[in-house]
Amino acid sequence: MKLVINPRYAHLEGFVRGLHRNFESMPYERVLRNIRNDVREVSVAGEHLVVKSFRHLSLVNRAVYGRLRSSKSMRAFSHAERLALLGIGTPEPVAAVDFWERGLLAGSYFVSAYSDYRSMEEIRGREVETIKPLLDALTEFLIRLHDRGVVHHDLNISNILYRELWPGEYDFQLIDINRMDFKRPLTSRERLANMSKFECSPDAYFYILGRYADLKSRDSDLFKLQGMVQRLMEVERRRMKDNCKSILKR
Repeated sequence: MKLVINPRYAHLEGFVRGLHRNFESMPYERVLRNIRNDVREVSVAGEHLVVKSFRHLSLVNRAVYGRLRSSKSMRAFSHAERLALLGIGTPEPVAAVDFWERGLLAGSYFVSAYSDYRSMEEIRGREVETIKPLLDALTEFLIRLHDRGVVHHDLNISNILYRELWPGEYDFQLIDINRMDFKRPLTSRERLANMSKFECSPDAYFYILGRYADLKSRDSDLFKLQGMVQRLMEVERRRMKDNCKSILKR
């Protein structure tokens, strides 16, 4: 077993050590996500937490993680610490733990403090005119990420949380942070490539591109054109990836 724990939550070490044995049977408030991974909201020793169990690990990854490459849980924990240093919001990391059996990774878990921020999923299907202040604030958040060299490889609305501090003023947090890079401030091409992964309506995406260009003093029409091309390339890349997965499953 490999364990890292935030000193503020040292009293939860016993709970974290027992996760692999107890995860399926432990009481929980609700399941937050259960697609690729199992994410549950729990209350333990007076702490309101989110526990993420990383599932569907390939045999190669079960052999590699922890030896040649950090596991998803360990990366999530270290990325959360790094984001905090950069002034980027994310739920406070509590612990990360990996369990091995017969030399292979058998279970990987990331624990964070629960956040009462709302999911940006809420903007799906909403008219741009009704959410412009939120989109403006979101664009500023994306610029802050890119200016500080943060590349979230799963940058989509389901992985951004928000809270309205007061009318027209918003704060944001990143989640699902195990797949990230930290670089220098990004080039225009890198910014557009990262934003092309942002899943929202075409109208909202087009608005964000224009606002981003204005705030960074770029040619708005050119930036929006380049952004839409990048978006189309990303859609085609995902289509080809899904086709390959379907073929391999036959």
